[in-house]
Amino acid sequence: NGDFVGWIYYAPLELSYPIVRGIDNDYYTHYTFENVRNSSGAIFMDFLNKPDFSHFNTIIYGHNMKNGTMFASLVKYQDQEYYEKHPVMYLYTPGQRMKLEILAGYTTDIEDSVYTIPTTKEGRDELVKHVLQKSNFTSKALVTGEDKLVTLSTCTYEYEDARFVVIGKIAE
Repeated sequence: NGDFVGWIYYAPLELSYPIVRGIDNDYYTHYTFENVRNSSGAIFMDFLNKPDFSHFNTIIYGHNMKNGTMFASLVKYQDQEYYEKHPVMYLYTPGQRMKLEILAGYTTDIEDSVYTIPTTKEGRDELVKHVLQKSNFTSKALVTGEDKLVTLSTCTYEYEDARFVVIGKIAE
C-alpha cells in the first residue's frame, strides 16, 4: 500500500497494525489497509499530518471494535494502575523505531484541542498543559512544547461523539 507510513505495536494491548495516511480522513474509516471496503477500516494518520511524524502533534485514528481489536484496548488507559504497568508503546516507520512515552489518556469530544497541530511555541505549551490536566492518570514522563506528540484516538460510548485519546511523546 503506497499510503503506508508506519506500524504501531504494543503486545500488552494487542496492538499490531500498519498505519496509513490517505488524501482525507474519510477513506480509511471505511477501507482496510488492503483497500477493501470494510466497516472496520484501517488505523490511519490524519491527512493534515506529515507522514514522517515531524509535526508537533501527529494524530492517528482507529475504530473501537466491539471484539476488542483495532484501538478498543486504548480505553484501558482510564486509570493510574494500568498506566503504571504500561507506560510505553512503539511506532515503526520505514526509517525509524520510535518509543512513545505515554503522557495522558482521557475521554473527550471531537472539538478538543488535542485534535489540533499547534505551530507556535505558545500553542505547543498550551496543548501539553491541556492534555496533562485532562488526563485520567499522572505520567512520569517529562514533556515540553519542544517534544513531538502522537495522539491515538478512538470512539467511545460515554456520550454522543465521545472519543478516548492516548497521548504519548516520541522518545527515541
